[in-house]
Amino acid sequence: MNLLILTHQYPKKSNLYRSGFVHQRVKEYQLKGFNTEVWVIDNSKDIVEKYTFDNVNVYEGSINEFKNFVYQKEIDRILVHFLLQETMQALQSLNRRIPIIIWVHLFEASSWYRRLFEFNSISFLKYIRFNTKQLKAYKKFNENTKLNITYVFVSQWIKNVAENDIKTKFSKSYVIHNFINTSLFNYEKKEPSQRKKILSIRTFQSKKYANDISAEAIKILSQRPEFKDLEFSLYGKGKYFEKIERELSKYPNVKMYDTFLTHKEMYDLYKEHGIFLCPTRQDSQGVSMGEAMSCGLIPVTTNNSAIPEFVDHGETGFLSNNPKEIAESILRLYHDEEEYLKVSYQASRAVDDQCGLAATIDREIEVIQNA
Repeated sequence: MNLLILTHQYPKKSNLYRSGFVHQRVKEYQLKGFNTEVWVIDNSKDIVEKYTFDNVNVYEGSINEFKNFVYQKEIDRILVHFLLQETMQALQSLNRRIPIIIWVHLFEASSWYRRLFEFNSISFLKYIRFNTKQLKAYKKFNENTKLNITYVFVSQWIKNVAENDIKTKFSKSYVIHNFINTSLFNYEKKEPSQRKKILSIRTFQSKKYANDISAEAIKILSQRPEFKDLEFSLYGKGKYFEKIERELSKYPNVKMYDTFLTHKEMYDLYKEHGIFLCPTRQDSQGVSMGEAMSCGLIPVTTNNSAIPEFVDHGETGFLSNNPKEIAESILRLYHDEEEYLKVSYQASRAVDDQCGLAATIDREIEVIQNA
């Protein structure tokens, strides 16, 4: 079966971090024997540009070139990630009735008011305009299209949000979580001492990833005698990095690293640490959190959006409502070695059950074949 991934961005050598979770799927499809290629819609390109990333053929080109490509190739299914207005136009330009599966992630299907935490500049007003048009187009596309479409939502929360914010119903749909490669991010039993080593890997480009909340939790912990026995390592890049680094620079046991990480580097850090500090203001799943949990790190995160679907408080991690509760969760694990080891193991098992190969890729392939 020949599969074509249709999206708006994909990893390349000059930018390894664009939709890596889509690439993880593509590699698994290839391993399952599917001929899988990628088309990136880019109307700024006059001609089609092709590159190969990790043995995947990727094409970048306009809507018109996409249409020509589909007519010239034998394509059995089109798999869409992030249904944007340009993607809708590309799909509607086709006359061939190829089955289409659309994955719904977050920003393309939720209203601007859910991101008011980012409201600090004129750029947000531009985002409101884009978002209003996007959701209106999404509703029209879903309700008026004659295409053969199936939707896949990465969490129940985002399905509920999308139906509420777009004001539509997705009748032919499934909830299948993003794949976590539990073979790559494998579990090894933690040592009790690792509960004192706390890791954060987050972009500092958006307030969505709540690095300021992590910083506040660290400040609260600094007032406790146990603090001097803890180690914090915070990795990421973005416009808020320097501000938070200044706030935490007075603590010698808090190290900040202004860098992106490869999967291999992340894996090595997961093996060294025992707690994953990952509050968020909004998330439809939390892939990096799942990767850390798979390695046995205990997530200390926030009780909002889709996170409770993936973290069972006190069983596979700790949910919180404010920085004080984050600090209390870290201290709870500090004072209870047995609970730390138990929750660490349970976190890893939960990820395998929810987001391992059988629960995600195998289910996706069933949907693809039956579309």
